[in-house]
Amino acid sequence: MTEQITECKQVTDEKSLKATTVPKWLLCPETDSNVIYPHRENIEITPLINGKEAFGALEEALTNATDSIDIICWGFDPSLRLSGPKGELRYGELLEKKAADGVQVRVMIWYSTIADISPSFKDESLPDYDRQTGGDFRKKRFEENGANAQTNDAELKALRNAQHEYQQAVGDWRNQNVSEVEEPFWKSREYKADPHQWKLDKLKSRMEQKKTAFETQYNQAYTKHNGSPFLQQGDRVFNEDWYLRARHHRITNLSFTTRDVKDVASVANMIKDSEMPFASETQKFAGLTFPTHHQKMVLIDYLKPKTSVGFVMGHNMQKNYYDDDQHVFNSSVRYPGFRPWQDISTRVRGTVLLDLNDNFSHAWDKEIPYDAWRNRNSRINESRESVTPEQFREAVTFDRGFRCPIAQICRTEEDFQDRSIRKAYERALSNTTDFVYSENQYFRYTPFAERLKKQALQRKEKGANDLYWFVITNKPNSGGEGTNTYSMLQALGQEERLPQLVKDERQHLIELESRCSRYKQLLAKEGSLSPYYNFLLQGQIAQTREELPQLESDIAALREHHPEAVAELEKKNQQAIKNELDVDDPKEAFELQNSQGLKVHIATLTSCTGSTAEANLYTQIYVHSKLLVVDDHYFLLGSANINKRSMEIDTELAIATPTPALASHCRNRLWQMHTRKVKKDSKSNYRYWDELMTGNWRAMHLGKALIGTLTHFYDPDCEVAPAND
Repeated sequence: MTEQITECKQVTDEKSLKATTVPKWLLCPETDSNVIYPHRENIEITPLINGKEAFGALEEALTNATDSIDIICWGFDPSLRLSGPKGELRYGELLEKKAADGVQVRVMIWYSTIADISPSFKDESLPDYDRQTGGDFRKKRFEENGANAQTNDAELKALRNAQHEYQQAVGDWRNQNVSEVEEPFWKSREYKADPHQWKLDKLKSRMEQKKTAFETQYNQAYTKHNGSPFLQQGDRVFNEDWYLRARHHRITNLSFTTRDVKDVASVANMIKDSEMPFASETQKFAGLTFPTHHQKMVLIDYLKPKTSVGFVMGHNMQKNYYDDDQHVFNSSVRYPGFRPWQDISTRVRGTVLLDLNDNFSHAWDKEIPYDAWRNRNSRINESRESVTPEQFREAVTFDRGFRCPIAQICRTEEDFQDRSIRKAYERALSNTTDFVYSENQYFRYTPFAERLKKQALQRKEKGANDLYWFVITNKPNSGGEGTNTYSMLQALGQEERLPQLVKDERQHLIELESRCSRYKQLLAKEGSLSPYYNFLLQGQIAQTREELPQLESDIAALREHHPEAVAELEKKNQQAIKNELDVDDPKEAFELQNSQGLKVHIATLTSCTGSTAEANLYTQIYVHSKLLVVDDHYFLLGSANINKRSMEIDTELAIATPTPALASHCRNRLWQMHTRKVKKDSKSNYRYWDELMTGNWRAMHLGKALIGTLTHFYDPDCEVAPAND
């Protein structure tokens, strides 16, 4: 690892870098199957960390647009103010303003009518898109509420009250303030045995109830009105009005369309070479029946190479993505009602814009058939074919960011069977000689774990140093989302980070062993009973003989992770699951096993109230990033999660480059944010992460403020369920 780099600079001779790194790190359409776009030369990439920075750069580029604005996204909110809650113009207003100036604006967002029926999904990608009250009533309501309607103060006040009550309950429990517990009218056996402990249990129960009440309000982000219980009524009416006008072509120079994946057969072909089977029939049905267009990109003034600029984004264009580096628990920077949010995008210039344009043009022309009367300016692919790489090389002067000698646009895309994001990950993991850093919304693709384990073992056998994998992701913490995460953790010896799933798997093994024993006892009786009983049991014996091989195979697979005797498994399952409220040392809650030659840290991000006068409250910082850094040399960022959907099914977009200055700068800046310190090498950073996460566990045990935001990935509440992710 290198020391922190804060300036943009070239660290390697460009000619040498191209000669040595193109074959090693990047993909080639001529030699690599299912790869569409070639590597491009002379690119500028500016990392944009967190919504304030990303949306600010996007607003600047949109404001300066003079010819065209092309947008593809998964989630879009016209009422978003790109410069923050107090910004002057909403996103939809800015696009209308540019359209009025003669700029051709095209917006294409994923939308599924079927998915939108689901109450848990409704309004996620397009808030208020199909909320049509119509006619004069809609117009009157829009005028009454106005463009600057205030936040619902009553709901905000209720949230603050819930937070205060929870904080007070936490303080009472930590301080053993038993005077707050009333004496019971009827004294139970437990009370008589130990009155003090009975009152402590009541305090803990009250604390957990207040926690549930608070988190129910705080965490309903992204489940109501596009993630906020406080969405301004004026914004809701604005969205409804904007969508109606955009959909019916009433905004001059602005074309808006939605898209959904229609060719299910092409999607099915994408998984033919998959190394990861579906975890359940539910997951298979959801993946192949409801794939999504998950790309996020913006392309501005493509036909003017001197000023054209693009964005390859992790951010959706919605309010909950707006945050700064601090991720404060209660922040005036964010839109009201949203939790802290971590995400990354990039601003790009140079020849990669050719491929961003190809990606957009193909999708647009596929979605909007040419119509000379209504959409005479809609078909764009043919009109842009005259632009050449030389025009960008000659015209572009770099004014910010990092100059990358080579870079490549990668995708998951069913029309062309493009699997280059997955292949880029595979190649990068196979090339590592030091460390991998992944900051990703999900951590659920076991082939990557197996690949890195194999790479580490091969190096270990040759006497090479250990490899390190530093992971920042989210806790699953919901039904169905823990199954594939558990498989990923188990492949890395980290399964005890989801202790309830370990306990469920042990119990499943105990039950299989019991059934196997009964089957064998039944088969042992075959022929030894009277003819009458042999006749009665012959059907059951035949079925048992048929099922036994699969049962023994299932047991053998589980035995790889749980070799203990049944009695020992039962004893372990009787032990209570512990968390940071119960013990002050994480080693008392879970035990981890690293693979040979590979050392892994898996973390999540946590924000606290930062109080020194009273017990702190803690909340998860939602990680939406999709970043991969390898050896401070290779950088990949885009829309793709580390899961089966992103690698094999949904359409995704990313940019990859072997540019050491960019890779090391990004990692250093993020680690300074998350950990407050960056050590000089991987071994030292591995040790520091362990010390920091252990220290923050103890701080949470005592209700104290955290150092940085890095905390152990540990979710005692996640239960086994049929995987739907």
